[in-house]
Amino acid sequence: MSFKLKLHANHNVTEMEIRILIVDSCAAVRFGLWALLKNKENFQVLDCASSSRELFQKLENSTPDIVIYDLTYNVSGDERTIKKLSARYPEVKIIIYTSFCNEQTVYETVKSGIRGYVSKKSDINYLIKAIRMVSRGEYYLDPIITSKFIQATGFFDKRKDLLFEMTEREIQIIQLVSEGHRNKNIAEALSISESTVKYHLKSIFSKLSVTSRMEAVLEAEKAGILPSKVS
Repeated sequence: MSFKLKLHANHNVTEMEIRILIVDSCAAVRFGLWALLKNKENFQVLDCASSSRELFQKLENSTPDIVIYDLTYNVSGDERTIKKLSARYPEVKIIIYTSFCNEQTVYETVKSGIRGYVSKKSDINYLIKAIRMVSRGEYYLDPIITSKFIQATGFFDKRKDLLFEMTEREIQIIQLVSEGHRNKNIAEALSISESTVKYHLKSIFSKLSVTSRMEAVLEAEKAGILPSKVS
C-alpha cells in the first residue's frame, strides 16, 4: 500500500546540500567526522562543538539541517538538551552517534525526539546512511541500536497482539508518518482534516504505548506493518 502526495515542494532534498553540525566532547572524533563527512556528496559540515553549551552558541550564527550528537555520561542532561534543541529549532533533525548503547539509554533517548541513532561500534557507512535518510524526513536506527530498542521495549512479549488491532486508516497514516510527512500533508493525501489525523495518531500512540512519531514507526516496523528501514 503506497501513497503519492501532491505537495508543493520547491526542491529535492537529495540534490541540496545537507548542512551538518557535529557535537562531540572528543576533539579527535570531531576532527575525524569533519574530515570524513566534508568529502561526501551533498554534505556540508558547518561547524563542530564540544558541548551542549557550545552547540547553542554555534546555533546563534548558523542553523544546520542535522545535528550529530554524542551522548555523555550525563544522559539525563543530554535528554534535556535534545528536548531544548527540538523546541527552539524544530527544523533541526538530531542523530545520536555514540558509544552509549545500553537498552535503557536507547529507549529513553528515542523518546526524547531524535530522528536517528547510530552506534560508534557500527560501520561509519551506517552514519552516512542515517544522515541521508533523516535529511529526507525519515527515521533511522542501525542494527545494533534496533536490537537494543527491541530488548528495552519488550516488544515481542508485550505488544505484538495489540499492533494487529490497528485499523486500515491507522496503517495508512503510520505509513505516511514513516515517510516523513507532517499532519497537514497526510490530511491532504487522505482527504481528511488535520484534526482527524491527530485523532488517529492519538489512537496509534495509545495502541503502541509510545509517545513519539519515531517510536510509533519503529514499533510498526517490528510488527511487519511497515517495511523495515533500519538494516
